[in-house]
Amino acid sequence: MRKLVGIGMGAFVWLLVGSAVAVAQQPPQDVYGGQGGAPQSDVAASGTAGLAGLPFTGLDLAWILTAGVVLVAAGFVMRKTAPVRSR
Repeated sequence: MRKLVGIGMGAFVWLLVGSAVAVAQQPPQDVYGGQGGAPQSDVAASGTAGLAGLPFTGLDLAWILTAGVVLVAAGFVMRKTAPVRSR
C-alpha cells in the first residue's frame, strides 16, 4: 500500500513539475505574433435557411448508440461476474 501511495505521489509531483515547465514557455503573444488579426468579413447566408433541424456533421449516430449499448452491457456483465463482498 505504501508503495502505491509513493508511486501516486511521485506521479502527482511529476505532473506539477511538467505543468510548471509548460507555463514557463514563451507566452502565446510571442509565439503567435501578439495582436489578433482583422475580423473576418460577413459570411453569406446559405440557401437552406428554410429547413429546420441540425446540420449534417458526418457523425453516424448508429455507431455512438452501439458503443453506448456495448458499454452498458459490459457494465452489467462486470457487475454480475464480480465476486460478492460481505459487509
